[in-house]
Amino acid sequence: MLEELLEDLKIRMSLPELRAILKEEDLPKAIGWKQLAEKISESTPDIVIKAARILGTLQGDTRVAGTRQAYIYQLPKEEIRSFRSEFNAAEVSPNAYSTAFPKTLRETQLKKQDAEYHLAAKIEKTNGDVSLVFCSKRSQEERLTYQMREVGEAVQLAFDGYDHFIAIRTFDYQIFDVINLRPSLERVEILIDQPQLIRSPNTADSRMLGVLGFASNSLPCLIPLYEANAPMNLYACISGLYHSKTQGRVSRLSCRLPTGPVVKESMNTSDDMRNETFHSAGVTAVDQIKPFDITVVWDSMINVSGRVEVQVGTGVLSLGTENPLVTSARLNSIRSDNGIIAAINKLVSHSQ
Repeated sequence: MLEELLEDLKIRMSLPELRAILKEEDLPKAIGWKQLAEKISESTPDIVIKAARILGTLQGDTRVAGTRQAYIYQLPKEEIRSFRSEFNAAEVSPNAYSTAFPKTLRETQLKKQDAEYHLAAKIEKTNGDVSLVFCSKRSQEERLTYQMREVGEAVQLAFDGYDHFIAIRTFDYQIFDVINLRPSLERVEILIDQPQLIRSPNTADSRMLGVLGFASNSLPCLIPLYEANAPMNLYACISGLYHSKTQGRVSRLSCRLPTGPVVKESMNTSDDMRNETFHSAGVTAVDQIKPFDITVVWDSMINVSGRVEVQVGTGVLSLGTENPLVTSARLNSIRSDNGIIAAINKLVSHSQ
């Protein structure tokens, strides 16, 4: 069981991320995934039981959290009842994904699936929130470059005169895209899973419309959202978060100076860039900057496990447009649904 849980988590999170969690829980750590499974298995029965419980919770949490591209739709009060009714009535029909949930399908099982969405789970919270988890298969190309000296002699002879080789491997992976209804917060959230793997010509925006369109086939309340395709504009968050100095710490920032040059900065420490000597002196010297891409980290928040990291931005050319539009934000390695709520609350509060 431990081996299966770790193998599943390996797809969704890095070993350093997991080690940090295990350290918080006073559980064994190791330098590799295999060694970790062995170290936990060799521990006392109490440790094994605790580890299985923690890892099982993480497995479930990664299905609705993790790294996501987030789209937010604020709902009028008069529409909340119909949304609540339809989301609560949603039914999960048996399919390969729902049968395995919260596990990821095995490679051989996933290969048999197509790129169509399937409702894999409906998660209802005591506060009235409903999460619908939609699964599907996606494929990705992995390219590796080899110099001639790195291949066998037979290959070198066969391709004499060539400089290097590009090896292409296509692999399948499972996505867990989520649509959250938050009645008390009067909003719908669409969370696109593993956006870092999306490659052109596909985009997170097209994925969002894809899952929203699929869901609207059985949830008519979503049809107006799909047809309007107008998520909340988060452009104001960029400047709002930067100037709200009590809000987390800025770890990365791209901005344009009044004289025209573009500056990109990042912090490799746990310090806040807004307080960094060189940055603050530079801002004072030029009087005003125009941020267009920002990453903010909250290392601790009430009722949230782990840190919350939000990245929201656009291209520098948007600064010259009359009504800049930013329709989504990246939520990075968020551990649980509570973290998702906290992150999106920050975006909403600074988007006004």
